[in-house]
Amino acid sequence: MLSPAEIATVNSRVDLRALAADLGAGFRGKSRVGRCPICGGGRSAQRFEIKRDGRSWACAVCNDGGDAIRLVMRVKGLDFRGAVEALGGPVKLSEAEREKLEAKLAVEQARRNREASIYRERERRRLYEIWRNAAPLVGTPVEPYLGGRGISWRLGELDLRFAVAPYFHGEEEDERGRKSPRRIYEGPAMLAAFVGPDGRFRGLHLTWIDAARPGEKAEIFDPDTGEALPAKKMRGHKLGGWLKLTKAGDWTRLCCGEGIETTLSMREAHYDRFGYRAAGDLGNLAGKAEATVAHPFLKTPSGRAQRVPGDAPVADSECMPIPSETRELVLLKDGDSDPFTTDLAMTRAARRRARPGLVIRQMSPPAGLDWNDVLRG
Repeated sequence: MLSPAEIATVNSRVDLRALAADLGAGFRGKSRVGRCPICGGGRSAQRFEIKRDGRSWACAVCNDGGDAIRLVMRVKGLDFRGAVEALGGPVKLSEAEREKLEAKLAVEQARRNREASIYRERERRRLYEIWRNAAPLVGTPVEPYLGGRGISWRLGELDLRFAVAPYFHGEEEDERGRKSPRRIYEGPAMLAAFVGPDGRFRGLHLTWIDAARPGEKAEIFDPDTGEALPAKKMRGHKLGGWLKLTKAGDWTRLCCGEGIETTLSMREAHYDRFGYRAAGDLGNLAGKAEATVAHPFLKTPSGRAQRVPGDAPVADSECMPIPSETRELVLLKDGDSDPFTTDLAMTRAARRRARPGLVIRQMSPPAGLDWNDVLRG
């Protein structure tokens, strides 16, 4: 078993961004954001990110992250020892070297934890101000947007809001070399609040909409590449939280999906049968997987079998909570994502939440469709 100091030594000799690129991350230019070399990124390909520290990575679709060793483990399906060997093997340290390095690591980790906590709280407060000043959806462009998607039943009971919001993508640098998020667009947006298990506000889900075309999202493009960008973003602390869709709810029977429109489509058809919550994405719905498995037919750019998160959950991983009073849980599957990956995730979601007295069911739309497609069709 390697000590923390020896693990840090292995990671320190690796250029994590270069490693991720070699494994298929597909970064553009100097960007730290690309296609996940593990899962491929799902419908929103640019969801894999090398963190600012250059030592860690995260994928919003896999709901996974870690260091260089973990990335090799997940992409190549290796155990810890095999991944270390793939990165050049362990480095032996003397007792004095180990103690000195571990003391330094402890100080650095404490500093990063403090900075992360400060940043998270500042971001939470910034986002709460946006939420607090936003308008209730009725009478705003959010109402015709939902109406264009077939969602019109008792909209006043929904806890969604409207604001004109900026869209940030990439970074820009000022004359002093300081980097900050780059604003590339501003427009009307539908807002939903992420809340934690205690009901406390912790982040925002923003969907930019086209006010001139009811039911359609805004079209936003990267000004450098012309690439179409996702019209939704999640900011704040998503994992372990849930999207509050209604102002009140009975959680004895609970219906949960990935997205807002998917979940509200089921509410449109079964208004008074369930309480309704959304996870934001598949990663928060299903939680982390114990291991990755080879996809039966998807390949990486190098021709290797694509590996995706398996169906065995990590029991203590953060994901959308289910209330203790819930006795029936319906998990809504999207049919417009890769079926193999989605089936594994939904099985993982069910296993993660299995407990005595809770009945769990999955509902699947026709292949190639989501529940909003079914509602509108």
